[in-house]
Parts: sequence; structure tokens; C-alpha cells
Amino acid sequence: MFSLFIRALATSAAPRYFKPFHHKATGQLFQDGAINYNNPVAVADRERQLLWPPDKHEHPDILLSIGTGHVSQSQRHTRAGSTSTSPIEGSITSIESGPPQPDAQRSSQGGFLDYFRRLQVIVRHQTRQQLDTHRMWQEFKASKMSSAGRAGQGTANSQYMNDKYRRLDIPIPFEEFPKLNDVNTMGALEDKAAEYCKSEDTTKTLGQIAAQLVASLFYFQLLHVRNVHDIKERSDTPNGEAAWKLKSRFELQGF
Repeated sequence: MFSLFIRALATSAAPRYFKPFHHKATGQLFQDGAINYNNPVAVADRERQLLWPPDKHEHPDILLSIGTGHVSQSQRHTRAGSTSTSPIEGSITSIESGPPQPDAQRSSQGGFLDYFRRLQVIVRHQTRQQLDTHRMWQEFKASKMSSAGRAGQGTANSQYMNDKYRRLDIPIPFEEFPKLNDVNTMGALEDKAAEYCKSEDTTKTLGQIAAQLVASLFYFQLLHVRNVHDIKERSDTPNGEAAWKLKSRFELQGF
């Protein structure tokens, strides 16, 4: 078992900011989980399927994903249409509109540099895609909607799926994500978070989530069924009688 301190060191070892954490007891190196799962919702969903195999094909009472902010789609469109370019967009522009090379030697050198620059663009783009938690959530939810359709549950009842799979994520007021060590943006981020949490829509959503979380703590336990040979057909038997007990997932003394 790893202590909380060890786990914190391992999960916060972000490349370029902290060295990989070396666990001497096992000889393993650990880095920030965001490298592969910046949004670990798929990992959490898989883990609950492994913990409770009988219910792995059922939707959870509620799956709540809490984000750390995302750039809204409108801001992305604004940035794409503006004259200022991001590092990736700037690299693409310089590659596609670079000056022609007059001789074979410079052309060969330019070809290699162009290839290297294009490779950089691809790597940066893939990194951004890998770290885009908002995109990962949308893909995860879309997969759940699709699997529900294949299982015959239908995708028309989108409200049912929206209630089961919820996400809280603040649209940040920047065209680009602040750097991890950019403390100067903390004030603006805190103000935006407070504004988001106090909005009417978020307040309503938080109330619904709280009610769902409380409701998920209780369940009915079947005690016995009378005058029914097959419990699955008890609804078709007018003389059937079932006794249930409301229980809590927490074992409280005195209740």
C-alpha cells in the first residue's frame, strides 16, 4: 500500500515541472497521470465495472466528472479567425508560406527543416488532443450513448443519460490555457469559478447532483415474496405480495 504522501508525489510528477517519482521499494518510475488520462473518467468507469461485475452493463446511479476548466468553443473560433496565431498555427503558417530555396543544397536543408517542423506540429497537436479533457468527456459520453442504442435502450432519452453522466466544468476566460506555474491568472480563475458556481443554471444543477448522490446511498432489499412461484412474474400475479426493506449503504449504529 502506498501512503497518501507517496501517491501525491507520483501523481503530481508533471513533465518539465517535476522529475519522475522513483519508488525505491518497487523500482518503478511514476509520472503525472495526465500524460495518458488527463480526464480519468474512462478509468473510473472501468474500475467500477471491475469492482461490481454483476452491474458492469448497467448505468451507474450517477457518474460525476469535475473538470478544471476549458476554453469555450466560441473562444476557439475567435482565436482561429484572428490575426494572432498560437505556436502551432504559427508553425504551420511558416511551413506553408516559407520562402523558396534557390539551390539544391539549401532546398535539401529546407526540406529536412520543413519535415522536422511538420513533425513538431503533429506532436504538439497530438499533445493538445491528449490533454483536452473537454473533448475526452464528450467522446466518453458519446460512447455511452452509442452503447445504449446498441443495447436497445435507445438514444432518444438523452435526458436520462444526461442525469446519469454529469460534468461540472468552468469555461475559462482566456483564449489559451494558462501555464501550470502562471500564478498571475489565479485571481481571474477564482473569480470565474465563483461566478460559475453562483449562476442560476449551475445552482440548479448542483441541487440535482446533491439529491442524486443522497438518493444513491439508499436501496431496497427484497425480504420475501408470497404466493408467487417466479419473482420475475410477480407483477402478473394479482395475489402476489412482496416485502421490501429500505437500507442505507452506510452501516449506521442505532438505525
